[in-house]
Amino acid sequence: MDRTWAYRSELRNKIGGAVVVGRRYGGESAITALHSFYLKHEMIPANRGVYGLAYDAGEIEQDTEAIESARKLAERILELGRLLGIGG
Repeated sequence: MDRTWAYRSELRNKIGGAVVVGRRYGGESAITALHSFYLKHEMIPANRGVYGLAYDAGEIEQDTEAIESARKLAERILELGRLLGIGG
């Protein structure tokens, strides 16, 4: 993320969706960092972000709440795209 300043004009008004998978602590801070990145580049955060819990590879698939939140995030990104007249 720290190497993207040269692309800031290309990121402006793009929709961002934060998805974080972690073990226990730091998820909310990671989402906050992503949202700060979006705002720094004048992007549009789609929602509050998604945080899932997993300890082993593939375990995130068992976090049904995170999976449902990710689905809702995808729907919101599509909705914002339609409102902004971008995408299909």
